[in-house]
Amino acid sequence: PNSIYNVSAWLASRYAGKVQAIEIWNEPNLEAFVAEVNPQKYVAVLGAAYRGIKAGNSAMKVVFAGTDRVAVWPGGSAVDDFY
Repeated sequence: PNSIYNVSAWLASRYAGKVQAIEIWNEPNLEAFVAEVNPQKYVAVLGAAYRGIKAGNSAMKVVFAGTDRVAVWPGGSAVDDFY
């Protein structure tokens, strides 16, 4: 999670006035987008990115990632379990 802080700060600073918000990740409940589906780890990444974005541009909005509506893996937990 800490490695995303610097990138987020740079992005927020670089695109200030051009981008209104940054979404943190995409479908973090799908193995196709993360090495490990883990809500606690996503929250840690979200927190680090939030702090970086606010450091780079305090006015930039931070958007929680949208999740996919299907089970994480065949026979796995539904998206409700991710939340």
